[in-house]
Amino acid sequence: MARLNQVSGATDNHLVPVFKFADEAKMKPDDLVTELKTIPEVNEKMKKKTFGMYTSYLKRLGKEV
Repeated sequence: MARLNQVSGATDNHLVPVFKFADEAKMKPDDLVTELKTIPEVNEKMKKKTFGMYTSYLKRLGKEV
């Protein structure tokens, strides 16, 4: 379980620049998912996970989602 948390944390760290960019562009989680839909390699599971992670990121910043 500790290893899974470590991998999850590393994934979060890699996405922070993407989330920061999206936030600076005033994108809501739905907007980010709309952009992900243009990338054929991104499947539904990845879109849902990214939606949740970006929502959490915005909440940690005290932003309304």
